[in-house]
Amino acid sequence: MVRKRTPRVNDIQRWLGSTTIPLFVLDADRRVCLFNVACQELTGWPAAEVVHQVCQFAGHADVLSLDALTGSLCPPPEAFAGQELCVRAHLVHKDGRSASHLLHFFPLRDEEGSQIGVLGIVKPFAAVPPIPSATSPLHQLHAELTALRVAMRDRLGTSALTCRSDGMRRVLGQVELAQQCTAHVSIEGEPGTGKEHVARVIHFGSSAKARWFIPVDCAASSPEELLQTFDRLYEEAYHESSRPLSLQPGTLYLAHVDSLPRDLQQALVQMATPADPTPRPLPRLIVSASTPLRDSVAADRLRNDLFAVASTIAIELPSLRHRIGDLRLLAQHFIEEINRLGTRQVTGLADEVWPLFEEYRWPGNLKELQSVIQDAYRHSSDHLIRTADLPFRFRTGLDAQQLALPTDARALPLDDLLEKVERQLMLLALERSKFNKTKAAELLGINRVRLYSRMEKLGIEDREQGRSEARNPKNEDQSKSPDSSSANDGEPPGVDQ
Repeated sequence: MVRKRTPRVNDIQRWLGSTTIPLFVLDADRRVCLFNVACQELTGWPAAEVVHQVCQFAGHADVLSLDALTGSLCPPPEAFAGQELCVRAHLVHKDGRSASHLLHFFPLRDEEGSQIGVLGIVKPFAAVPPIPSATSPLHQLHAELTALRVAMRDRLGTSALTCRSDGMRRVLGQVELAQQCTAHVSIEGEPGTGKEHVARVIHFGSSAKARWFIPVDCAASSPEELLQTFDRLYEEAYHESSRPLSLQPGTLYLAHVDSLPRDLQQALVQMATPADPTPRPLPRLIVSASTPLRDSVAADRLRNDLFAVASTIAIELPSLRHRIGDLRLLAQHFIEEINRLGTRQVTGLADEVWPLFEEYRWPGNLKELQSVIQDAYRHSSDHLIRTADLPFRFRTGLDAQQLALPTDARALPLDDLLEKVERQLMLLALERSKFNKTKAAELLGINRVRLYSRMEKLGIEDREQGRSEARNPKNEDQSKSPDSSSANDGEPPGVDQ
């Protein structure tokens, strides 16, 4: 009796490689093993460059790169779990043309039922009737990110900005203007809003992109270090240099410019605005601050002449809570950035998470969003990030924000408000640790002695081992040294611990 041979990926290559329908095959490790002629014509990429590439469920900043193509073709993680899917994708041709397509993914199995790969069939999106799974919100976000990157590349010469809200459209117009000229720029915005990132987008989309981008933190550098840096950077412009132009500074980015000593502010103005022409182009000046620069001028922290020089183009970045329309795209962007660097792939956030994200005020802005996504990704074990995966600091921060400020300050003084916040945080920690005091104290960042003391002060019952009993921490702590308590006993735990 002749045993029936199990079909493998090599067989599929022979069967399907010559069809006129664009299709491709990935093995169980997400590695391309078939990219037929029709796919090559559709994308402009030869099979020799695509085959053996590992696909990540992620976009790429360079929309014309091979990584961007394989990211657009990569099936969602559900397809590798055996689910048949239809999703919308935005495919970019190697020459820059782009269009929406429908990708139909079929799991491939051997005769024992083990999945050995995924078959993908590409069809024009307009030629296919709407399919429910093709409009799945998470899969749609994946396609929207690629389309947005293409639009940003066409507009700015880079796809590094992820935005579509009204507030950021104004910023995009200012960034475009800054890229097309050499005027100095000031960028204002709360911490974490991406000021340095915008400065880099301006630099790398301008005529100075072939030269260096030099970031300097005025708050973290000594006056001596700052002066030496300015002297070195501007010396290239004031004197003839044997170094090629590509190795010379193109943009000097000063973060926290309002922390720059006033004597250095004066020196910087003199260097940036010389009376006589210089042999080499001067570095462009881009400055940023987390508070309005006009307020710093009024408070005498910033010289008016430096403000006038650096604010030819003034950009104000909105906080994340004022650009909620970008929240879903930004969250998906950070998830796909992690996908691109890792082996485990996550589709996105579960539906239950979005209301929490949209309600939260994000005091740390984009930097905090990225950090929350990274922590949740590490805790997740599914192809979706769920509420249980969110970090503890996010949950406690959300609960603290839900305690609304009183309308009458006399009715709820600050001490009462802090006690309410502290009590809520302690209850959350105790419930999460199932009233294990040692674990609860670790979650709160305090010691066990202080936990008992504050529980008694706040009237929180000890329900350890399923019993509610009033426990006197003084009796438990008689054997402990008076010096064993935390140095900041009596202070309420911080919301961000």
